[in-house]
Amino acid sequence: MSPADSYAKLKRIGDYDGLSPRLLNMIANAVLGKFWKMELSRQLWLHHQTVRRWAVGQRQIPPEIERHMLALLLNRARQTHFLVRTAYRRAQAAHRAKQELAKLRQYKRLSQPVPPRTEF
Repeated sequence: MSPADSYAKLKRIGDYDGLSPRLLNMIANAVLGKFWKMELSRQLWLHHQTVRRWAVGQRQIPPEIERHMLALLLNRARQTHFLVRTAYRRAQAAHRAKQELAKLRQYKRLSQPVPPRTEF
């Protein structure tokens, strides 16, 4: 990679303007849910109005807070992913067990059948 190519790559990466309000809304809503603004403000120890201003694009998110916020969201997403994956695996195991049980006979004889009596 030539110095000009690496400079162009660094320049492109450095032109990052920060998280857009639309992307912030999509990510935070997916990770934190319907009341994400209040939850995020609580986790970042900020006033909820600050987060609301970021969400509508009135204010730019400071880079340090943006990195911290994204780290929090990523950690929460990993926890949620782990819980969902665990629940999915349990559901799959239960489904497979039910399929195997369905293949087996529905009842088990308690004793061997007795031959009919021939003498009375």
